[in-house]
Amino acid sequence: MKNIIYSLLMVGFLLGVQIAPAGAVTVAINNYQGAWVGTTTYDAGNIVTYNNQTFLSLLASNLNKTPGASASATYWQLLGSNVAGPTGATGPVGPTGPQGLAGPIGATGAVGAKGATGATGTFQSGTAIGSILYWNGTAWVEVIPPLNAQGQPIPRFQMCANGKPGWVCAPYKVGDIGPAGGVVFYVTKDGMHGLESAPQDISISPSQGWGCKGTSVNTSMDVGRGASNTKQIITSCPSLISSAGIAARYAMAYSLNGYNDWYLPSINELTILYNNSNIVGGVVPGFIGTQYWSSSQYDSKMVWYFAFGTGNSYATADKSDAGLWIRPIRSF
Repeated sequence: MKNIIYSLLMVGFLLGVQIAPAGAVTVAINNYQGAWVGTTTYDAGNIVTYNNQTFLSLLASNLNKTPGASASATYWQLLGSNVAGPTGATGPVGPTGPQGLAGPIGATGAVGAKGATGATGTFQSGTAIGSILYWNGTAWVEVIPPLNAQGQPIPRFQMCANGKPGWVCAPYKVGDIGPAGGVVFYVTKDGMHGLESAPQDISISPSQGWGCKGTSVNTSMDVGRGASNTKQIITSCPSLISSAGIAARYAMAYSLNGYNDWYLPSINELTILYNNSNIVGGVVPGFIGTQYWSSSQYDSKMVWYFAFGTGNSYATADKSDAGLWIRPIRSF
């Protein structure tokens, strides 16, 4: 019944007229009184605001009846409210926005503190003042000046046309220092190629002599065949490949100024070396031994050697003889 009366009152309020339904008190409903004050007496139809809400007085002599209180429903009717309702549920997260533009590059940071000084490095051989090095494709190799008969270095070092340094460059002649630092004892007609001897004997006599006793090795006596002879000896004596106790192995193991292609001379190469031994011996210290191995086999048990003491190149020695000397040579 109260809701019907309230609805009639609201219609009358909207139309600006007074409505007096049966059994209800006639009130003026367009009388706004401002904010509610507890000491003020309100008539029916007075409108007040309280706690962000608007109320309509339902009775006359409405005194000290707080609008909105649980016991005041007889005195006041709520018309509207500006009070915030409860917070709604959080909505779903929206899609990620587009990537923003890159920010500007920051300023360069300060230079860090200077680190501690490292330990002093070691110097490799050949870095002393006046030393000469060359790159052999793998490492820096010191070039050792050869000595003359008086034991003095031969000061003829220069850069050769083949890109390698040498004490004497082509064309060579007998007695020159070769590309590897040995002594030239044979040259071709144009002087561009030849043979050089190691500047000294290998001081250790091979404990197993020439090796391969009882095995026939395919060797030659000719000039230019010493290298192939030496390799053939190593190949034909597999049980001695790992042994440095044979003459061929000692010759192949020889190295000078980074050159590792030395070998045991054939008998004819050894003969030429003997014929020029006075020149070779005048450039470097002379020959210590009197009998030198060649790489030329005589038969399965004997080998050609050269007797420097007598000049006899057609002497043979047992392959197991341990008393002969070695002078490596190389070709260039």
